[in-house]
Amino acid sequence: MDVVLDFIGNKKINSDEEIKINLIINYCQKDIYRDIRKRLFNKNLDNIVKIVRSISHMRVINYLNSSDVLLLICNKKGHEDALPGKLPEYVGAKKNILAISNDYLVKEVIVNDKLGWVCDHEDHDSLMSILDEIYLKWKGRALKFEGNFKKYDVKEKFKKLNPFLL
Repeated sequence: MDVVLDFIGNKKINSDEEIKINLIINYCQKDIYRDIRKRLFNKNLDNIVKIVRSISHMRVINYLNSSDVLLLICNKKGHEDALPGKLPEYVGAKKNILAISNDYLVKEVIVNDKLGWVCDHEDHDSLMSILDEIYLKWKGRALKFEGNFKKYDVKEKFKKLNPFLL
């Protein structure tokens, strides 16, 4: 989170640029929530980054559909045999994904299918570089989703299963 806030501060991004970051935190301890709000206020970023708490799944989907890039922050330890539950929803939204993950499966899916960008939790330089790339593409209106999401689409899966169904 600090790297993202530093990036916004270093680029002198302000609300006039129409950048809005919605940080959706459905399950968060109050002290963590207060700490994030305090950091935003101290860096004068509370007019750009909006914290959204405890909303319905339908509202989450609305945020997904209206976003340009979706941020996926995975557990630092990762999971060797499972993908985060949010990943299929993010892929279904057909939006670029920025994943901060040490998880091999997450990296494989996002990189191989060109679904966005991935960097390790500890690789702050890489994250800053990725954020810079995203920002420049967004500012130049060149941020497009070109990932291979079709193989994850439920309709495509049923087309393959159809010959086997009675």
